[in-house]
Amino acid sequence: MPRDAPASCLAVVGLAAEARHARASGATTLVSGADGAWLSAQLARVSPDAVASLVSFGLAGALADDLRVGDVVLADAVVDGSDRRPVDEMRTERVAVALRAAGTPVRSGLLLGSNRPLATAREKAAARAATGALAVDMESHVVARWAEAHAKPFLVIRVVSDDARHDLPEAATLPLRQDGTPDLPAILICLVRRPAQLPALVRTGRDAGRALSVLGRVGRLLGPGFGVHL
Repeated sequence: MPRDAPASCLAVVGLAAEARHARASGATTLVSGADGAWLSAQLARVSPDAVASLVSFGLAGALADDLRVGDVVLADAVVDGSDRRPVDEMRTERVAVALRAAGTPVRSGLLLGSNRPLATAREKAAARAATGALAVDMESHVVARWAEAHAKPFLVIRVVSDDARHDLPEAATLPLRQDGTPDLPAILICLVRRPAQLPALVRTGRDAGRALSVLGRVGRLLGPGFGVHL
């Protein structure tokens, strides 16, 4: 974001597909490629004067067993190591009210920020037991640090894309390209080496597609600025 840009809502996402839905809400968008170190470096270049507020927007992995693919999670705090970083309660509540009024149920609770994918059901269960978090993503903790450091309002809008009870196939956990798109050659090589993971990869892709559809609907329901005059 240029340092002389007018103050705006900055939506931080991991995937290019998530960015398309964020832009539809009129937000300036920063794609991390699910790389926390790169995201931190990019945020360090952003002028606080150019940012009115921040939204961590996109998909998340379930940690709670009762969350299902397509469920909407609004964080009431972000777990970042031993810290719990706050969100803007007023704006989060406005989002919750708007979505519920439109018939979209939401879950509120802790969200875990992680620097790596939690790929197995065992890892997810351990993270749930250790933190009490409902879900996990790879951007929110980095964004929360920046928002806290610069006293900017911050909220988290995430849609569950994988079930806590399922293991993710190796091919689904490979690093993304920097622009937030899958590294297709790397995925194909991984599949050739371990073809038995194909059914799980198909399921993972189907679930992600369903979650992205819900994410798009959420963006449309909330409208410009995610409906909270950010």
